[in-house]
Amino acid sequence: MVALKVSSSAVNVSNKLFAKWFSAPVRYELTRGEAQPLRVRSDYQWLRVLTGVAWVAYNENAAVLRDGEAIKLSPEMGQIMISAEKGVPLSFEILRGEE
Repeated sequence: MVALKVSSSAVNVSNKLFAKWFSAPVRYELTRGEAQPLRVRSDYQWLRVLTGVAWVAYNENAAVLRDGEAIKLSPEMGQIMISAEKGVPLSFEILRGEE
């Protein structure tokens, strides 16, 4: 079994900040307990939780994100796994933009 380090790199960001720098987000919905793998393809990507609680695992790290929290994604993360936690559905979005 691989031990995961839980990261505290989540940040709260406003909708206005994201709208200023990023194009239209790609939104996802997961039912409670469901997991979704995603590959990080470029810099300038963020994952932001809209509703629910997300467990985001990457490499040997993990982060827990709640409503309105976001984490910056990087290609070094490779494939990330996102799961809906706390027995509630999860709604999140991937935002892509430029520096």
